[in-house]
Amino acid sequence: MAGSGERSSGGISIRNVGGDVRVEAGGDMVGRDKVVTANGFASEQDRAAFGQEVELLRELLRELKSHVEQSAELGQDDRDELVSEVMHQLKGLKTAREDASEMEPGAAPEQGRVESVTQHLDAAGGLLEKLQGIAQRTGQLVETAAPLVARGITVLAAARHLLGLP
Repeated sequence: MAGSGERSSGGISIRNVGGDVRVEAGGDMVGRDKVVTANGFASEQDRAAFGQEVELLRELLRELKSHVEQSAELGQDDRDELVSEVMHQLKGLKTAREDASEMEPGAAPEQGRVESVTQHLDAAGGLLEKLQGIAQRTGQLVETAAPLVARGITVLAAARHLLGLP
């Protein structure tokens, strides 16, 4: 394909490099589709704890939503956008909790179910990172929301660990 003039979608293309190439990424680099392998829940207690962690994360997001709605530091459009994103993640995390509750402890989980749960957890993590970035970049929401965001990131990591995700 190199030099053929064809266009491809997605990914990166490196052509005609005369020297060293350095590639950096903020996350994983994969040569093909990224496949996430989860070990599943080791026990019923882990599955129940996962559900509790997800519910705690949902409670933290509701509290963050309240802080965003009351923030005089953000413009109305920014508040509306963030509130909408939080509402979307609340629904996604509910789906993740429901999907995970159907995974049998001690058994390899169904890959489609794992992908669904992982997608919802990753999206919630993205929202937490976005809120953290707003707080760090602009100083907005620092007093009220930053501790909740930090707690949310910790809870999210615990939930991922319980499911056997990296």
